[in-house]
Amino acid sequence: MVTAAKWVNITGDERPELVVVGEWAGPQIFEIQANKLTLSRSPALTALKGWWYAVESEDLDGDGDQDLILGNRGENFYFTGTKEQPAKLWVSDFDDNGTVEQILTRHIGGRDVTIALKKELTAQLPGLKKQNLKHADFAKKSMQELFPAEVLDKALVLEGNYFSSAIALNDGKGAGLFRRFPPRRSFERPRHFV
Repeated sequence: MVTAAKWVNITGDERPELVVVGEWAGPQIFEIQANKLTLSRSPALTALKGWWYAVESEDLDGDGDQDLILGNRGENFYFTGTKEQPAKLWVSDFDDNGTVEQILTRHIGGRDVTIALKKELTAQLPGLKKQNLKHADFAKKSMQELFPAEVLDKALVLEGNYFSSAIALNDGKGAGLFRRFPPRRSFERPRHFV
């Protein structure tokens, strides 16, 4: 889902580029080529899948080009995701009743474990009650243990692997150098990024 977009002249030519951010996605930069928007090659940015909600531009390093300021969910949250241990959103009709459900998981010990409590998940998917799981047993089950492989194979799985807000310093070809916002306590004065 797109949450913010901004036209920014990143490459320094006569045409601005469209920077788009959203949930469960990495920031994307689109260039105008032959009167069409084309996704530019910025794999370092697009690989950073988070809950991005804001994009601004400013010459942060004083080199004359526009750098990007990218607002993300942040690190002060009860779960997170990394490249090695991504948070996931599983979207499917898990119980085949015509209603699409969404299940949020986090990666713990090499397994995708639901964030929802047993009561919440069985209210959404009553078929899970047939497994007669005690709360302690449910807490140990992964998605792969709760649902058969053929059910999970049908699901759309979105990943979140980066939740820090950050800046992308322009290297003249686009957003090259990427830096996350430094941690800051509420009583500290803001520090410079460069």
